[in-house]
Parts: sequence; structure tokens; C-alpha cells
Amino acid sequence: MKKQDPKKKNLEDIKKEKLALKLRENLKKRKKPTK
Repeated sequence: MKKQDPKKKNLEDIKKEKLALKLRENLKKRKKPTK
């Protein structure tokens, strides 16, 4: 069975998206410290 579980793939995609968002926010904070 080579078919992937759609739910599993979705979970992994969500994880990747969250990671990307975190990285983007970190970069923004480094560039422009908001305080």
C-alpha cells in the first residue's frame, strides 16, 4: 500500500506550516524589534 493517509499528510502539512510561520515571525522580530 503506497497510498498515504490524507489525515496524516494534513497533519504533517500543518506542522510544516506552523514551523514556517514561527520562522517568519522570528525573522520579523530580529529585523524590527517591536516594543
